Amino acid sequence: MNAAMAFLTPLSDLVRRRIPDRSPIGIARTYPATICLLATIVLCGLVTWGQPGEVYEQNVLSQLGLDWDLLAQGQVYRIFTSTFVQSVSGIHFSVVAVLLNDYVLAETFAGSLALVCVVFLSDWFASVMGLLTFRLLAGLGSADAHALLSTPDAGSSATAHGAYALAAATLLPRKLAIGLFSLLLAVTAVLFFEQQIGASVAHTYSSLFGGAVGWFVVRPRLYPEEHKRR
Repeated sequence: MNAAMAFLTPLSDLVRRRIPDRSPIGIARTYPATICLLATIVLCGLVTWGQPGEVYEQNVLSQLGLDWDLLAQGQVYRIFTSTFVQSVSGIHFSVVAVLLNDYVLAETFAGSLALVCVVFLSDWFASVMGLLTFRLLAGLGSADAHALLSTPDAGSSATAHGAYALAAATLLPRKLAIGLFSLLLAVTAVLFFEQQIGASVAHTYSSLFGGAVGWFVVRPRLYPEEHKRR
């Protein structure tokens, strides 16, 4: 019990320092990035609420989603729009709940600027690297990968993986950070057998990007004394 308390005390102290004011105004000031990002995602869901699948694919995914052919044509803006547009219409409360949890964790431990940068950059990195991976697999003869190259896709789930990886990489103590990040990679690997290959690849790249930014960029700035000891 004493060992567990010694392990978790630095984490609880850090939370108290990061959230000094727990009033509604204080929370809004502490989590501006989470609030703005989720508000944008929910607003996009409200705008598309109730659209049938075929209509949604024609009016939204084909206009704002991302695939290799569209990217090769120079429609780079789709990397941005596909972050907020989901693969199906409406608001998906389970996805919003996961995003809320992971965004709050990342903003608590890494800060607002780090969260915003990782949300966008990890999703863009995952989108581009995923398309390059499918391009490579298609060149090797994979029919499934070839089909994915011309299928517009979108969604915010990869940003949740990037945010969680960012949060995990910036936790104290170091063993907890390493353990949680390893757990995220293990869960992501298992999901390769449970969900579409496109989503799994994107989640893997996003997790690696978020973890790398957290460990090599954010963590040394948060804990310079840790870096000096090494």
